[in-house]
Amino acid sequence: MAFVGMNLDTVKGELPKWQTLGEDLQTVITNVDTRVQEANDAWNGPDSDKFVAEWQGQYRAQLVAAKTPGREPHDDPGAKRSPSRRGSPAPEPATHALTSPHTLKEH
Repeated sequence: MAFVGMNLDTVKGELPKWQTLGEDLQTVITNVDTRVQEANDAWNGPDSDKFVAEWQGQYRAQLVAAKTPGREPHDDPGAKRSPSRRGSPAPEPATHALTSPHTLKEH
């Protein structure tokens, strides 16, 4: 019979790598926040407002969600589980898009 479930030692060893990735994403978020503010300071009008709103309302939120997934008991590899909770759920399809359908045109 094949192994089904999670190798806790391996998963616990991977946790610091995932935490580092979360820190890296925070750096990206901070850098983009700065660039968006700089663009907004130099660019006025409805297109600028839309650009800022999309970053703050949609794209930034996606990065924050990727950086800080929900911390449910089943997210903790060390949490005690009932036998029925030992399996992994089916993966959800990826829905994150970090590209905007809007492009900036030089005038």
